[in-house]
Amino acid sequence: MGWGGSITKRLIGALTACLLATTPARAAFPEVFSDELLILKVRTGGIMLSDALLAYETDSGTCVLLDDFAAALEFPITTEGTVASGWLFRPKRTFRLDLETEELELEGRARFIGPGDVYLDQGLPCVTLEAAGRWFGLKSELIKRDALLQIESAIPLPAQERENREKIRKRMRTALGETDEDLERADLVPYAWASVPHTDFNLRYVSEEAGERVESDLLAIGDLGKMSTEILVRGDTDRGLLGVRGRIGRRAPQGILPRGPRITEMALGDIETPAGRLSAETIPGRGAIISSRRLGQPDVYDRTTVEGDAIPGWEVELYRNKTLLDAQIVDETGRYRFLNVPLLFGNNRFVLELYGPEGQRRREVENVVVGDEALPKGESEFTIAANQQRVPTFYAKELDSDPDTGSARVGALLAYGLGQSTALTVGTQTYQFDGERLSFFDAGIRSGLKGIGLFVDSSFQNGGGSAFSIGAQKGLSAGLITARLETFSSYVSERARAFGDDTLSSRAVLNSEVTARLPGQLFVPLAVTLSREERTSGRSDDQLAIRANTRFGSASINQQIGVRRIVIPGLDVTENISGRTLISRRGRWLNLRAEADYRFGDDRSFDRISGTAEYRAGKSLFVRLTGAHLPRTEQNTVSLGINAVTNWATFGVSGTRDPNEEVSFRASLAISAAKTPTRKPRLITSRRSFARTGTAFVRPFIDTNADGAHQEGEQVLESTIVVNGRAYQSTEWTSEGALIRYLRLDRPSAVTVDLSSVPSDDVILVAPEEAKLLPRAGRTPVIDLPLTPSGDMIGQTKDEISGIILSDVALELVDEKGAVIAETRSLFDGYFIFENVPLGGYLVRIAPDQRERLGIGSISERWVVLSEGVDIIEGLEMLIDSTAAGRFDLPTAAYPYLPDDPEGERGSDEAAGAQ
Repeated sequence: MGWGGSITKRLIGALTACLLATTPARAAFPEVFSDELLILKVRTGGIMLSDALLAYETDSGTCVLLDDFAAALEFPITTEGTVASGWLFRPKRTFRLDLETEELELEGRARFIGPGDVYLDQGLPCVTLEAAGRWFGLKSELIKRDALLQIESAIPLPAQERENREKIRKRMRTALGETDEDLERADLVPYAWASVPHTDFNLRYVSEEAGERVESDLLAIGDLGKMSTEILVRGDTDRGLLGVRGRIGRRAPQGILPRGPRITEMALGDIETPAGRLSAETIPGRGAIISSRRLGQPDVYDRTTVEGDAIPGWEVELYRNKTLLDAQIVDETGRYRFLNVPLLFGNNRFVLELYGPEGQRRREVENVVVGDEALPKGESEFTIAANQQRVPTFYAKELDSDPDTGSARVGALLAYGLGQSTALTVGTQTYQFDGERLSFFDAGIRSGLKGIGLFVDSSFQNGGGSAFSIGAQKGLSAGLITARLETFSSYVSERARAFGDDTLSSRAVLNSEVTARLPGQLFVPLAVTLSREERTSGRSDDQLAIRANTRFGSASINQQIGVRRIVIPGLDVTENISGRTLISRRGRWLNLRAEADYRFGDDRSFDRISGTAEYRAGKSLFVRLTGAHLPRTEQNTVSLGINAVTNWATFGVSGTRDPNEEVSFRASLAISAAKTPTRKPRLITSRRSFARTGTAFVRPFIDTNADGAHQEGEQVLESTIVVNGRAYQSTEWTSEGALIRYLRLDRPSAVTVDLSSVPSDDVILVAPEEAKLLPRAGRTPVIDLPLTPSGDMIGQTKDEISGIILSDVALELVDEKGAVIAETRSLFDGYFIFENVPLGGYLVRIAPDQRERLGIGSISERWVVLSEGVDIIEGLEMLIDSTAAGRFDLPTAAYPYLPDDPEGERGSDEAAGAQ
């Protein structure tokens, strides 16, 4: 056999090829190698800042992801490339951390970075709590038993400042008749009986040797019957209507019902049934689903399926945490499907990069979190789904050739929290497999013990078959290891296939995802999977899969080696080794991609070699060249495409010479449209998808009648819209407001306005400081940000007779309706200030509870009026009756002075005598 017939030599050669083909990258800081992932709640005082902050244990203590920690504290700090920058508390307190040069700047001054202050997690900075305390001026206490991080700050955090301001605004809103329940519902985009859908439309003209045709795809998402409704239609002029899929329902992480049980998803149409550890795969089809499980949580702890819709012929690249995992071409059904994608403990951020033949681009993002499956004691989650497997919702010209297509399928899962990070799971599955109806009952336990995830599963089949599985998952200093052992007895399922009467008897899997640390702080992420299957006939199947990934500059390199050895009693041993290399380089002006599939051994050769080069020729023109070579048949394919991008659509043309030396020509148009929800509706078109992303219409306006809602005639002020603490760029202004686009679906977005950009002096927001919404596909909610002119009041608290200045006096500002809208205290020098007060008449008074506690007699109350002509009132004196001085316990100023001694030139002795 090839390579001397030795499987050992082949393994050594495969490993050597894997390591040599992967160019390692140098890391400025050490990678975080966690023994235990922590998912923390973050609190300051009584305010919850975050309920899911990822943290890691390191040799230098606990570290937190800088971007997520800053977001929890509401500091606008983000990492772009190798630089994390932003500011703390105020824009002048700048922050800059350069991961490449290992330099830190605070307020423009260089600061020391100690050993072990910073780690890297998939290229993102992870800062130890001790370092974060030094840099941010914080005190922190980590209470591990409660998974709680308690924060204290000498300077009020934005959330604390907002809470104080919100108390004022809440009193103002109460005066307008609003309730807390109304404010809670403001976060939800309301469902409509009917709405104009957001639409993505693709049109393609194709000219080939066989003839000409026009292809089209239409995706429309909107509301119908108080439900989110989605429909996808495909067809062409040759074959007519090819397929119609749709879905109607609701989906939201915090629950879709305003009251009652927490249901996170409910839908009819194109849905997927849940997977079982031993019994079933995830299969799409026409049916229904209802679930209370957390969105983004996998059915199986160590792998998942990533799939979606795209235009046939497009290329799809799958990245996990910036690591290129796989690539494929969208099939004729318009679907891509990555099976058995491995999951890591913690957050798995999947990015799908889609590329069309003329240079079109699309990106989709999905997050899957592993490690937070444990339910609190007594709580439960469930999923129930049923469908006709692999059948589109409404129509398909050609169904899948699988003989089980169209058969009924039902899956149900229930998880119940037992406490101590332990949950019980039960489920049932029934479906048709190879023409035979199979049914299963599943049960399992999920638990965590000292950083090790333990998983025990069992499955019982109709007819007496059974299967058992035990698995464990452990975080290592350099990655993660997963082990699983499964045994089977007369058991057949989609996850345990049989060859005739030859069924599985056992299966063992060992998977390791580590980062190999080489000399010179060099790192190579490496995944190794070993598996062995044994069958009742004595047949064995051993497999070794190796995947090495790294980044070299802007290039992602993925090297895969697969080794398989099959032993069948009485027959020859079958051995083969295959490999795949993927290289993808994404830059500002030039994108490159190369792919090669090959075999080792006696028949070693290349199966396929392909490459793509995409050049950005100017701001809106892309040129794409693609080629593929099949060495076994000596066939070649070459394609050249040009894509022109405008603000409202994209246009593309391409020519292809296929392996049969036939030449074809294509021309394409892609456009997306949405209607603004305004009094004068306007249709807005875009080159990027409206249907697959979230949108909102924002109106910052002068609220002249103080009703909190925009009325005709009230001026809309064009200004900078801020989303999640950052100025938002994807904004299109009209005379009635701004359309903000490309918001993340199912992820909360906090929207407000940068008051410094408002073309009007001294205005404040009288609504909540920021509107929080959960974007939904197909709907554009209106966010009103009412602004009102404001002013300031500055005064001083004194003794009425002696003029002695008094500090720490509690004061209130009362509006014309008797509502307290602001509170403050006089400072050490007796001065107090009410800032950003809406124009109008107010009563300034000593707080009644302090007045009653001290037994103060007659006291001055001042009526003041802020107007456009008088928006700053100074010299406001609040005099306290001296007859109460004998029992007055308010502190006097440190250096008191008399009214006729404004500079304090008379000593404190004379002042004391006057008192």
